Amino acid sequence: MLILLINGPAHSGKDHTHLVLAERFGRQVHRGKNAKLLKERTHALYGRPDLAWDHFEGPAKDMPQALFHGLTPREAYIEVSERLLKPLHGDDIVARWFVESLSDVEAPLVTVADVGFSAEGRRIARHAGFANTLLLRIHDPAGRPFEGDSRGYFDIPEC
Repeated sequence: MLILLINGPAHSGKDHTHLVLAERFGRQVHRGKNAKLLKERTHALYGRPDLAWDHFEGPAKDMPQALFHGLTPREAYIEVSERLLKPLHGDDIVARWFVESLSDVEAPLVTVADVGFSAEGRRIARHAGFANTLLLRIHDPAGRPFEGDSRGYFDIPEC
């Protein structure tokens, strides 16, 4: 299995990169979502386990929601990750969940367009093997930083 870790700020083209690869290579590409389980578990924590992980994708991710008591979904996911999960279970907890989800994947290429922490990237790369992992860092052409996000650019020299 080859892993393509796509690292960049919001709206920089990470998901678009996956779509281009999927269009070109079809079923040989699996779209991995590192934060899927974090989002599902955050929704459950706030009493809505029925909501799909991607319920708040798009513009809604940055709009305050009554469900999260006035936080935006992005803020709620960050708070659950940074203040609850990581202090209790380690900086790579979300990536450990993601790696477990790969056991059913048969595609030879997995794109992961939502990795923004070195510990997570390293955990995924160790799983696939550093030689089988490519880190693609996207710099937003508009120059937008990781504003309002706990993620950032990172490096994995072994990849």
